[in-house]
Amino acid sequence: MSFVHILAADVPLPLCDHNSMRTIAVSDQIFVTGPSGFSLRPCTYYPHEMAHCHTKVFQYAMWLEEDERTLADLRRYLRSHLSPGSSVELWHIWLDGAPLRPAPPRYHGTLAELDEAAFSQLFENSECCLTVKIL
Repeated sequence: MSFVHILAADVPLPLCDHNSMRTIAVSDQIFVTGPSGFSLRPCTYYPHEMAHCHTKVFQYAMWLEEDERTLADLRRYLRSHLSPGSSVELWHIWLDGAPLRPAPPRYHGTLAELDEAAFSQLFENSECCLTVKIL
């Protein structure tokens, strides 16, 4: 069982991949290596794994860290690549092969309201969706 962060949009978006890698200690014996900060890659998860989530057409896997730098990078990316009036969905979901589950809770707000408290929902909830509108 693992969790993923997904960005879903109505339009195709450019991929964003950080060259720097960072190793994070999950426990005393488990370490995870991944891109540092924010990155966006093609979503390669199976559709049945996300069947309980109704998302937009274009879906991307995100690497996120729960820190101010990552939030700033994400906000800058969304501001740079989306038009005013558009919105994206930021998902935190579990991939565990379980049968269909109810849809996760959804939260709605503007890019200006995507602050540290709102961003932390992508790490604190077992599953959720933040719909962010670009003004």
